[in-house]
Amino acid sequence: MEFILLASAHLAAVISPGPDLAVVLRQSVRQGRPAAIATSIGIGSGIFCHATFCIVALPWIAGHSGTFYVVLKYAGGTYLFIIGLLALRAKESATFLKSNSVAKTQRKQASAFALGFLTNALNPKALLFFISVFTLIISPDTSLFVRTIYGIYLGVATTGYFALLSTILTIPRARTRFQAHQHWLDQLFGVIMITLAIGVLVSD
Repeated sequence: MEFILLASAHLAAVISPGPDLAVVLRQSVRQGRPAAIATSIGIGSGIFCHATFCIVALPWIAGHSGTFYVVLKYAGGTYLFIIGLLALRAKESATFLKSNSVAKTQRKQASAFALGFLTNALNPKALLFFISVFTLIISPDTSLFVRTIYGIYLGVATTGYFALLSTILTIPRARTRFQAHQHWLDQLFGVIMITLAIGVLVSD
């Protein structure tokens, strides 16, 4: 029953609109499937960070979560604002050039991974979700081993969901249609990220 509640709460959280979804959508359109999947893996890695933090430091969180949340709130809000601003300033005539350079491909994948990781790891609402899960859903009597399995599941499930979404969005016909309106999608993405950033910064 505990796992079912955990999986249900996670599913509701992961499919809801937010920074992770917005980033994956944009990466799928602008960078293509490999970069979008790398971004998805980065998001899943951010989930692992939140889960590990809750598993290892939950007693500390109880006494210091306020201070930690404030720091994460301003760091995350600033980061979302910056990537939103960069999207608004993206050039309309962006090109999609394929490169055979292994080094360039690796740098692109690393950048995509970092984007996904930072977007999730610096999201204070994601941390609050995990604090809620590990205090309200998971029993204090649940063993460390089982808690660790839960954390692994959450990271893997998140990666799988966004990787699947990336695959669907990068089907050639669908991506071609998105690219035809790329500039306006960039503007929409920028507005969404800046709105989310403001929401994070002014939240209690």
